[in-house]
Amino acid sequence: MSDFALNVNIYDLIRRYSDLLENVILSLKTDSSFARSAEVNELADFLNKLVDENNLELSIKLISSILTKNLKWKDLSSTLKSLAIMLKSGQVNEKGLDRLEDIAEVLDKECAQTISRIRGNY
Repeated sequence: MSDFALNVNIYDLIRRYSDLLENVILSLKTDSSFARSAEVNELADFLNKLVDENNLELSIKLISSILTKNLKWKDLSSTLKSLAIMLKSGQVNEKGLDRLEDIAEVLDKECAQTISRIRGNY
């Protein structure tokens, strides 16, 4: 696979989860009934996959690695698990929203860097 194709696939993968995060964050801030939607459950499942050491999906391992590198939280795994529990229960507090925004920011930056690599290569 060429560098171009690899970077496009990485961008698509990260953008998908970045968009999901941003949609959920915006909806949670504006509509409390949204807390039990399919997107919220999808995001909770994604966060649980990120901390599952038995998960062999390379895409999940890539994003987990990106978050580990960029988020300097005391215990990333516990924080992600807590966020997933908050999302599943429909009770995301302000600190939880802040943490979700931190994750979204990291993924957005990674998307921007990947786009730069794509443009730099071709």
